[in-house]
Amino acid sequence: MKKIILVILDGAADLMRPSPLQLAKKPNLDYMAEHGICGLMDNEITGKDFSEAANFNILGYKRKPERGYVEAVGAGINVNESDICFRANFATVTSDFLVIDRRAGREEAYLDQLASELDGIKVKECEIIFRHTLGHRAVLVLRGEELSDKISGTDPKREGERVRESFPILPEHHPEFPLAKRTAKILNEFTQRSYRILSKHELNKKRNIPANIILSRNPGKKVELESFEEKYGMKAACVAAVNGTIGVAKILGMSYAKVGNGLTTTSLDKKIQALFDFLKDHDFVFLHIKGTDVAAHDKNFEEKRKFIERIDREVFGELLNTENAIVAVTCDHITNSLTGEHALGYVPLLVYGTEEKDSVKSFDEESARFGDIGIIRASQLMEKLISLRG
Repeated sequence: MKKIILVILDGAADLMRPSPLQLAKKPNLDYMAEHGICGLMDNEITGKDFSEAANFNILGYKRKPERGYVEAVGAGINVNESDICFRANFATVTSDFLVIDRRAGREEAYLDQLASELDGIKVKECEIIFRHTLGHRAVLVLRGEELSDKISGTDPKREGERVRESFPILPEHHPEFPLAKRTAKILNEFTQRSYRILSKHELNKKRNIPANIILSRNPGKKVELESFEEKYGMKAACVAAVNGTIGVAKILGMSYAKVGNGLTTTSLDKKIQALFDFLKDHDFVFLHIKGTDVAAHDKNFEEKRKFIERIDREVFGELLNTENAIVAVTCDHITNSLTGEHALGYVPLLVYGTEEKDSVKSFDEESARFGDIGIIRASQLMEKLISLRG
């Protein structure tokens, strides 16, 4: 029975035409498309859910934890039942909390040290656990009693707007409203204190752009899910750089290797080596590549195209002749290089390594629509791949 390799090119699909996938020189991916079967995939995500939610969908899980919890697990935090976890960003704001840069220039300099200034402080008898993870990203955990995850975040999600105040997202008559109100107050006070601490810190004077506040979003609590091996009877592993994807793997009980930096400069050779190492004694290997998404968020069409070409050479050039394995390639979502935003819509899907073949000769958004797979829901993908194992 064949093994399964699933490659997710994060945000590689685009709305621009011609797209980076269409313009990129990718002979290996196109060979796989010509000698495999293609189609489109509906990731079954909403306007609020993208990468981690899509990954859970693709792996066949209908129940999904909130991203804050997934990121915290990926960062190695031992989350308690009562903890409230958030995705967080180091960001740059003016003295009146107008957001200048949500990602603090994507500069990592001194962020570990700055994070340590926030880790362990207390707000209203609530312990703050704070970790810098990768790039501008961080994880925030509120640890205490009488907390709720039913609150809004503080991240306005765009520059030129002021930091938002958190508030309960429950009606006042809801029994959990008082807990949500208290938790929102704690988050707001932490946000203000993060500015007071970081804006005066000497290390920020050494940075090109100050990382002077923490923006938080996607609150979530601990959720237990059936392991991947229990669900499918396959021993699974994951190779990824970002904590969100590592968190997905850990929650599902997969082996994992954290490799690369999540950017277009990531170590693809080390990723592919980790994949082949896992393939020796695992039935299913999930390879996640983030840089395509980052380039699109930066509205850098050319960087996205060039990175796809590099992935084709360094990843798919190696996977092309993998024996006794099915290789599936798709995207978790669309990231529009023109706007820098995620977008809803179908993404291309390729399955290579079976005896099936269709008329498609290129892996891209437009060509894939003529493939024999047709349109498939993300939650159906695992069933499809398992049926093709032989």
